[in-house]
Amino acid sequence: MEFSTDLSKYRYGACLFSIWLCANWPQPAYATCTLTPTAGNDNFVCDSGTSGPLTDLSGNNTLTFPANGNGRINGNVTFGAGADAVNMASGTVAGAVDLGDGADSFTISAGQVTGAVSQGNGIDNFVMSGGTIQSVAQGDGRDTFLMTGGTIVGAFEDGDVAKMTDGTIGRVDMKLDNNIFDMSGGQILANLVTGLGTDTIIVSGGHIGGNISVSNGNDSITITGGEIVGEIRAGNGDDTLV
Repeated sequence: MEFSTDLSKYRYGACLFSIWLCANWPQPAYATCTLTPTAGNDNFVCDSGTSGPLTDLSGNNTLTFPANGNGRINGNVTFGAGADAVNMASGTVAGAVDLGDGADSFTISAGQVTGAVSQGNGIDNFVMSGGTIQSVAQGDGRDTFLMTGGTIVGAFEDGDVAKMTDGTIGRVDMKLDNNIFDMSGGQILANLVTGLGTDTIIVSGGHIGGNISVSNGNDSITITGGEIVGEIRAGNGDDTLV
């Protein structure tokens, strides 16, 4: 009888320990990619799971893919004429990202956008340190661009003040305004082109697989390092080459 009593006490103690262990064990954080727009400012988070296309044309909106996530949007992301932002540290947009007009920002350190990124008219900011996108067009306005890593498969277009220290771009066509492109590393697979205006090209490192072309205007080209496979072309104007 004493043995039976001791066994019961042992079983009771074991059950209490199991309950305590389960209660104190860290529980998994279940998250989703449920994106529901409202009429105001929205803050969307996609850290796991899958969502369809996202369209939110009102307010100032933010879409975040947190680090270490695996969220996925199947379709385009479309925002309106507000101060919108996309922050990607993981995940996938299987489509295009259109931030619309306004002072927009796009930041990517990991993850993938299979389509084009369009920032629309306005003073926009683009920062890339990792990940992959198909292309980026910054639109009209005095935009800024910083690339320290990652890959733009196709074109970087319409930028105004750009700095590149690493990473890969298919081609660069800055087009609008008085452009500045400062390259100290990384590679441009094809041409680096600026449009009409007073443009400044600085190359101190990296690789350009095609030509540098500054079109018409009073332009400045400074080469102190790196490799240019093609030609340096300047149009009409009072240009300087160092």
